[in-house]
Amino acid sequence: MHAAMNLGMVWMLMAMPSLMPATMDMPGMAMGHKHHRGSINDLTGLHAWAALFSWVVAGLLALATVWWLVRVARAHGHRLVCGCHGLSCAGMAAMLALMTPVL
Repeated sequence: MHAAMNLGMVWMLMAMPSLMPATMDMPGMAMGHKHHRGSINDLTGLHAWAALFSWVVAGLLALATVWWLVRVARAHGHRLVCGCHGLSCAGMAAMLALMTPVL
């Protein structure tokens, strides 16, 4: 399960330039991330494979959340640690789902 959590964190960092629209120019961000884009979708400028893989990773993180919550219910001495891992997985799944467009 730690591997799924690590995959989620690494993927969010790698995929952010592909998942965030190019029209999101924020103040103080003079250097946009447009140079990270390869082949783009004609309507939204998003990589279709990045969006699909992001939903797969978000699903894995959601399953990892359930796994950690089951561990919380069954663990006798490590409930706090398992609960923290479950909360971390849930947060990463939510953030990845929020930054990934609907297919």
